[in-house]
Amino acid sequence: KAQIASMLQVIKPLQQAVERQRWEDHFRSGARRADIIRHFGTITNGEFSVSLSKFLDAVAGAGLGVRQIKALFVEFDADGNGMLDMEEFTTLISKNKTIRSHFD
Repeated sequence: KAQIASMLQVIKPLQQAVERQRWEDHFRSGARRADIIRHFGTITNGEFSVSLSKFLDAVAGAGLGVRQIKALFVEFDADGNGMLDMEEFTTLISKNKTIRSHFD
């Protein structure tokens, strides 16, 4: 039993990483990406971005509180400009199962 438990400790993070990568690849595909941009992203000078208010609207039904959502937004806003670019947005969603499942 201890050996199985030990193996599961190794396997579970790998499964989670594969799931995140699969979702990220799916999201970056044209159709899904276009759908997300159309619903709440903004394109300025050819660059995708999401404001905090749009992000709050988009994930309102995901089961997280406003404080949690704001904290995630700030955490993944790597350049600190108050907007999530496509990379930051994709990373946030791919690493947060609650929000990711909201978009599935």
